[in-house]
Amino acid sequence: MKKVLPIVTLAFALILAASCTGAPPVAETEAPASEPVTETEAPLDIPEKSPAAEETGPAPEPTPTPAPEKPKWQEQYLEFLDTGFDKLQESFLGGVAGIGFVDLDLDGVPEMVLFDLGASASMGVQFFDIIGGSVECVSANMQTVGDAFGGAHYSSVYVNCNYFSDFRLMENKAGGKLFCVKSGNGANDFSYQELISFYAAGDILGLKSELYKYTEYNEEGEEVASRYDTAGTDCTLEEYIVKFDGFFADNKDLGYEARGVFFWEDSSYGQDYDGVMSMAKSAASFYVPIQ
Repeated sequence: MKKVLPIVTLAFALILAASCTGAPPVAETEAPASEPVTETEAPLDIPEKSPAAEETGPAPEPTPTPAPEKPKWQEQYLEFLDTGFDKLQESFLGGVAGIGFVDLDLDGVPEMVLFDLGASASMGVQFFDIIGGSVECVSANMQTVGDAFGGAHYSSVYVNCNYFSDFRLMENKAGGKLFCVKSGNGANDFSYQELISFYAAGDILGLKSELYKYTEYNEEGEEVASRYDTAGTDCTLEEYIVKFDGFFADNKDLGYEARGVFFWEDSSYGQDYDGVMSMAKSAASFYVPIQ
């Protein structure tokens, strides 16, 4: 018994020492999983009031943009129509059917093209150019218009057609450009077809007859006689066909669309002063320079 006592006493002392330190008993369970950490963006540093938003008084009134000035040619044509309207009405007889602006001689300044209200198969066309600062008629289907507004530069070549798009911009193989138009008219007893080109004689519009065909008919509508010429010189039908085909083989259409307005396109257009001036102003706004 004396040998056992020290061992029992030592065990008891060890147990007593552990209880006095307050250390928790060792647990054999797993530790709880840790909470996932969520990464948040740093808050934006936004000032309470942007400096640009500070009140600095009423905003200044915007400076009005001045209306673009009319091109000089437009002012000159409109002034011509304004001051010469009564004379224009008298010379046009049936009235002005349409107005357009086309740079037919390719000098950078368009000509004014006026269609008349003729009762024939196609309408007559009158051409006006600015010469020495004044507006002058250089070609007219209606002789009364030529007499009233023509001068030293008046051409004996005239045009009958129906649309502004009949004036076609062409380019030859060397890169040169020109306008042309297929003119024509007729009645029960005759018809004619003419290919006309336009050119610049200095700064003045010129017209040239390239090819011409005239045909007469009897009461039954049968062809009884025809004549042909090229550039004013008589030729045969075969020569006429060769020249006609050759012109369009040597000159390709560039697709430019000349534009204008006719009084029947809008109820606001009429044959009085306001109607004609309205047509002219609209036509001027449609003009597209040739590049």
